[in-house]
Amino acid sequence: MERESLTAVDVLLPVRLPAPWLKETLKGLSAQTTSLWHLVCVIHGDEGNIADLIYKFAPNATIVSVPAERSFVDALNAGLEKCDSQYIARIDADDIPEPERIEAQSQFLDANPSVGLVCSNVTWIDSDGDTIRVDRIDKLPIIKGLRWKNIIAHPSVMMRRQAVLEVDGYNERATHAEDYEMWLRLATRWELARIEEPLIRYRVHDGQVTKTKSLQTKSRHAILTARLALARKRGESVLAARFRHAAWSTPQILRCLKVNR
Repeated sequence: MERESLTAVDVLLPVRLPAPWLKETLKGLSAQTTSLWHLVCVIHGDEGNIADLIYKFAPNATIVSVPAERSFVDALNAGLEKCDSQYIARIDADDIPEPERIEAQSQFLDANPSVGLVCSNVTWIDSDGDTIRVDRIDKLPIIKGLRWKNIIAHPSVMMRRQAVLEVDGYNERATHAEDYEMWLRLATRWELARIEEPLIRYRVHDGQVTKTKSLQTKSRHAILTARLALARKRGESVLAARFRHAAWSTPQILRCLKVNR
């Protein structure tokens, strides 16, 4: 797909087999109300027939192959290196974008140059694609919420490439919380915003990283470092930031103990 203007969007899609819902994701992308996007697909590990399926829906897609032994953060950063459009939209291979997703978010960033990241509310779906609920937390200011926990759905995000470059992409030390850690770092430099309309159908299933992986000490420390930096930037109490981190960390530590038993 040709880059038709300076406001073109790179859609960053990491994929790892078996990827049972990939076709649904690609159908959702091909149904977008704008053609100003280009797919950057990172195949993490065994390629199988992923490339053939990608090219069927996006003939001009950029495909990046990353060995299975490298981390998911490595895969994301490898994809970022291939993104050269003004905006970068994230999506996962189990989620479905609403038809207006790319157009709505790119227009929002066009109109709000101080915003480095715009997310949206999400519609939660199950493994069969049936709606579970719709999240509408738009009344909670993003920065206020992020001070306590991650309130941004990763695959709902569109970011300015400039903003991503300024913070050097995803942090390897924040594995399994790489999105939250980067939101905190972005918030020290840019405004973050949310579109009230749900623009992504976010699939909940047993194989999700958030359900199968725990946060190790280095990841929690990376979050703390970013949390404290945000507090200092905003002139807020570092002690209060440490308290919020302790409140966030406690369930993470308990989960880590449970997973590693």
